[in-house]
Amino acid sequence: MNHPGGIIPTPLRVAVEREFGPVLHFEERPGGHTPGISAALTLAHRRVFLKAIAVGHPRSKDHQLEAGINSVLPTGLGPRLLWTDTVDGWLALIFEHVDGRHPDLSPRSPDIPMVLEKITTLIDLLTPSPFAGAAAISDHRAYRTAPAELLAGGTLLHCSPRPDNLIINSEVHVIDWGSSRLGAGWLVTAFMVPHFIVAGHSPRGAEALVQTVPAFNAAPREAVTTVARILATYWSSRIDHYPPGALYDYRVRAAHAASRWADHRDTP
Repeated sequence: MNHPGGIIPTPLRVAVEREFGPVLHFEERPGGHTPGISAALTLAHRRVFLKAIAVGHPRSKDHQLEAGINSVLPTGLGPRLLWTDTVDGWLALIFEHVDGRHPDLSPRSPDIPMVLEKITTLIDLLTPSPFAGAAAISDHRAYRTAPAELLAGGTLLHCSPRPDNLIINSEVHVIDWGSSRLGAGWLVTAFMVPHFIVAGHSPRGAEALVQTVPAFNAAPREAVTTVARILATYWSSRIDHYPPGALYDYRVRAAHAASRWADHRDTP
């Protein structure tokens, strides 16, 4: 059994145990795109999930945003936020633990309808946004070249609906809301297209899947093409932000997939 102090600074562990009781076991969950502590904690009667980051880290604002959003998310969209505090220079968030696996998005996977149904539900329940503190998607550096009116809307957008941010059991749970923005609801579905292509779908096949989401099906063609081009540029620009390894490999595949989608959109 791992010792609970191994990756959790002692003052933070003490604060967590004061709120939730003794930590009997921890399981580090490395591999995400956000720095800091990420671990599943086993308590006496349940498991919880800990995320923590140094208060001074540039990405700590993502944790602050995630805490705010998860505190107001409608039931069933993401794990419930149980506690958050700043302890000895660490911003800590404790969520309910969601057991399950990441969905399989490959062709003919039975997970795909569940995922697309959840994305449709996200758009419906998060329009208008229940959280007032998210910035507009048009303010993001990657989207400033697009006409703001193409992206405008009042939906709270999960901007990273990658398979590793989805957990599936009897339903689909969406995690990691720290990069959320406000904009047109169909954008959430557009963000998924490169991930379907990475999973083995052709650009045309990936679009056929997401067109089952009403908001995407109603999106202006020009706007979708613009976002496809932006995603191709964005993913390509992010490749070298990670050292060789799983994250780097996925970035490379996603950049290639987004470029294939943009080329498909530009083909008459």
